[in-house]
Amino acid sequence: MRGMRCREWDTRHRGGQHRVGQENLCLEAGAGVRPHVVLTVSDTGCGMTPEVLSRVFEPFFTTKELGKGTGLGLSTVQGILKGHDGFAE
Repeated sequence: MRGMRCREWDTRHRGGQHRVGQENLCLEAGAGVRPHVVLTVSDTGCGMTPEVLSRVFEPFFTTKELGKGTGLGLSTVQGILKGHDGFAE
């Protein structure tokens, strides 16, 4: 969450809001219904282009200039979530 917040701060122009929400749900997963935690992150920025959005979970994909980012943040998050039978979208 800290990394996402820092990235959002880097790209957001002056002003705007950042929101993080949490909800407990029971979702069908595999052999039955299991409890899940849903985290929702949003901001009032200009958003991402469809091309960028389609690549956000790719390892080493970054919109930062060379030497300023690794592009591993959301890829790592997705890997951790999959390891716990979760997902990101």
